[in-house]
Amino acid sequence: MVRETGQLERPRHFTGLDGIRGLAILMVVFSHFIIVGGDMDVELPLHRLLMSGHLGVDLFFVLSGFLITGILIEGKRSTNYFTAFYVRRALRIFPLYFGVLICGWLSVVFLTPQDIPRLSGQDSYVWHWLYASNIGIGFKGTWLNSPTWVELSHFWSLAIEEQFYLFWPLLVFLLPMKWLERLCVLLVLTSPLVLLALYYYLGDTVTYVSTPGRLGELTCGAWLSIALRKPDKWAALERYFPIIALITGLSLLLERSFLPILKPIEQTSMMLFSVACVGIATDSGNRVTRVVFQSGMLRWLGTYSYGIYVYHHVFKNAWRQFLWNGWILPTVGPGWLAKMLYILSAGGITLGLAWISWKFFEAPILSLKSRFNYRFKE
Repeated sequence: MVRETGQLERPRHFTGLDGIRGLAILMVVFSHFIIVGGDMDVELPLHRLLMSGHLGVDLFFVLSGFLITGILIEGKRSTNYFTAFYVRRALRIFPLYFGVLICGWLSVVFLTPQDIPRLSGQDSYVWHWLYASNIGIGFKGTWLNSPTWVELSHFWSLAIEEQFYLFWPLLVFLLPMKWLERLCVLLVLTSPLVLLALYYYLGDTVTYVSTPGRLGELTCGAWLSIALRKPDKWAALERYFPIIALITGLSLLLERSFLPILKPIEQTSMMLFSVACVGIATDSGNRVTRVVFQSGMLRWLGTYSYGIYVYHHVFKNAWRQFLWNGWILPTVGPGWLAKMLYILSAGGITLGLAWISWKFFEAPILSLKSRFNYRFKE
C-alpha cells in the first residue's frame, strides 16, 4: 500500500531558519544598494564593512545545502523520489526565473534593440536560459553583459543551485548515510585547497561564481542536516554552535574592517559562521533564536527572500536612473543622506514587488505542489 503525503517527518519547519534567510537577503540587498554613487572606498574600514553583503550569499548556500539535503534524505523512502523533488523545485524556482528572462528579452526587442549584438557571442543570452551564467562568466573571464533595463548578473547564484540539484539528489539516493556524511566531510575539508587552486588559476570573479568553489558551503550545510538526524551527535554539536559563531563572527568583523585576508580564508570563516547560525536557529528555545532569528522582520524578509533577491538587482539600472539620478541627487545632492534615501526608496519598491509577486504569481503556482507530494509505502 502506498500513502501520499507532502509532510516529511524531517526537516520540520524551524521558524528560526526563515530569519536566517531574512538576514542573508538583508545583507545582500544592503550591500548592493549602498554602493550607489560609486564613492565607496574598499580601503576604508567602515566602507569595506558596509560592502560585506556578499557574505550573505555564503549564508544562503549553507542554508540551502541544509534544507535540500533534509528533504532528500526523507524523500529517499518515497516511491517517486526524483519526480517529486524535481517537479516541486521547478514550481518554486522556474516561474519567476524564466519570467524575468522573458521580460528581459522583450525589453531588448521593444526598447533597446541595439542591445542584441551585446547579448550574443560569449555574452549569449542562452547562458541564462540554461542556468549556466556562471559557466559563461568562466569562459569570458568576467561578468556577462545584461540587457540595459534588466540586470541579470546576480543569476549566477541561482545557476549554482540548479547545478547542485543535477547531481546531489542522485548521490543522496545512492549512498548510505555514513558514506554521504563522509563525502560531505571530504568536500568541506578540501574546500579551502580547492578555493586556493581556483583563485590561482582562474582568478577572483570566476572562482566566486563557480560551482566547485561553492561546494564546500553547500555540503557543509548538507553535513549539518545529516548530523541533525543523529541525536547524540547533534546534542554534542549544539554546545559548540554559540562559541563557533562568536569566534568566527568576531574574526569576520575584524577582517572586513581592518585586516583584509585571502578570499578563501574569508569564505571558510563565513562557512563556519553560517553553520553555527543555522545550528543555533534550529533551537527554538535559544535566546538568540527567539530575539534575532525569530523576529518578525527577519522572518517576513525570509518568506519573500527569493523575490527580493531577484527584483532588487534586476531593476538596478531603473532604480539608479529614475530614483538616484532623476530624483534623489537633484533633491538632496550626494552624500550619506542621499544613500539612505535611495536604500529606503529602492528597498521599499523591491519589497512591494516581491510581495505582489508572491501573492499573485508565485503562491498560486506553488499551490500545484500538492499534486506532486512524496508517496511512501506503508
